Amino acid sequence: MNVIVAALMIAIGLFTCFFGKQMIKWILGLQALIAVFYPTFTFMLRNGQSELIAFVIAAIAGIIVGYIAYKYLYKWVFVILGVIVGLVVAGLIVTAFALGDTIGLVLLIIGGIIGAILGWRLSALLVMIATSISGAAQTIGGIAILSVAMGLGLPLVDPLTQTAMNTTSGVISIVATIILAAIGFMYQRSGGIRL
Repeated sequence: MNVIVAALMIAIGLFTCFFGKQMIKWILGLQALIAVFYPTFTFMLRNGQSELIAFVIAAIAGIIVGYIAYKYLYKWVFVILGVIVGLVVAGLIVTAFALGDTIGLVLLIIGGIIGAILGWRLSALLVMIATSISGAAQTIGGIAILSVAMGLGLPLVDPLTQTAMNTTSGVISIVATIILAAIGFMYQRSGGIRL
C-alpha cells in the first residue's frame, strides 16, 4: 500500500508543481484529496487499522473532500492555497526539526493565517508559488515513502511515520523541496506546456 500512496503523492505532486497555474481548479480538488487522504491514512495506520482499511477509508474521505473543493470552494481558491502553503511550510519545519506538539500546532496555525492573508492579496503569483511548493513537498514526501517501502534508505524524512534518519535528512528534505519548487515555479512562470 505504501508504494501506491507514494506513487499517488509523486504523480499528483509533480502535476501540481509544474501545471498548477493552468489547471488550478483540478489542482485544488487533488490537493484537497491528498490533504485529507494523507493524514487520515496515517492516523488509521497509527491506530492499528490494516493498510487496506486505512487506504479505503482515507480514499473515500479524500475523494469526497476533493470533489467539494473542486465543485464549491473554487471561489476561495487563493485563500485556500495560501493556507495550504502556510501549512506545508510550517509542517516541513515541524517535521524536519522534530518540534513538539504545542510548538508544531502554533507554527501550523501561524503558517495557515499568514498563508491565508497572502493568498487574499496575491492571486496569480500565489497560485504559482503555492502549487510549486505544495507539489514539490508532496513529491519529495512520496519519494521518501517509496524509499522506505523499497528499502532504498534515501536520507529523507518519511512523512507517514514523521521520522528522519537524523537531522541531516530533515535538512535534505527541505532543500530538495525548495529546489524542486523553484524549478516548478520557473516552469510555470515561463508558460510551460499548454494542457
